[in-house]
Amino acid sequence: MILKDEPYLIATIIQALLYALYVISLVHALRWLLYEEGWKLRSCKHVNWFMLTITVFVFVFSTADVVIAITLQATFDGLDGGKVITKQLIIASLVVETATYITTDAVLIFRCWLVYQKSWKVVCYPLILWLGNVACMILWASTFIISVRKNATSHDFLSLLALQIFYTSNFAMNLYATSAIVYRVWHVARANNHRASILHRVYRIVAGTGILYTCTSLPLVVTAFLMAKNLTAYIICGGIVRLAITLLAFK
Repeated sequence: MILKDEPYLIATIIQALLYALYVISLVHALRWLLYEEGWKLRSCKHVNWFMLTITVFVFVFSTADVVIAITLQATFDGLDGGKVITKQLIIASLVVETATYITTDAVLIFRCWLVYQKSWKVVCYPLILWLGNVACMILWASTFIISVRKNATSHDFLSLLALQIFYTSNFAMNLYATSAIVYRVWHVARANNHRASILHRVYRIVAGTGILYTCTSLPLVVTAFLMAKNLTAYIICGGIVRLAITLLAFK
């Protein structure tokens, strides 16, 4: 990947701004995870520890990604021999991002599994895609590391192919799991016949956040195929996706 000063600097600034918006949405998410209405602290048994753990995990990874981006900018501008260091930081950044997506997809599949009363038949397809994405992440990281250490381009094609498959599978997983959850909740809410029921409110929340996450993951697919070496596009798209990931805590 080739970095250019101005585009990457602009992308880093945009990422920092998106991170600020992400932190605001994170605070809102933590408020509802830890407090009831009226700012009454939830008891330990009423706290959704699973979602709280995932939310904190995504926060740590997102913060690390921003720190890496800023360090990468400083490294590219100033240090001698920055090319090797730059590639190493790029590896760290993309590994952090892909690990975040894998974790979020696992949560989405888990919720789909629960909504369908723990039916493995329903989540079989997205689960296969998820396992494939884990393999793609390992393949991409290993081939990219080899190409950096040996300063060769023989592994670039395999690395790019793994990244393209990863983002495509990520989008397919999001689309399937979100559609399945929305359909299930909508079907139950419709059978309930109470427009003001909590099921309809849950349906609207699930539909809104799930569709948002799915739509924001689509630009990453486009970037991987049409702008494969444009790190700026990855940074901007990744920042937008993280905002959508935060909203999943409300489902």
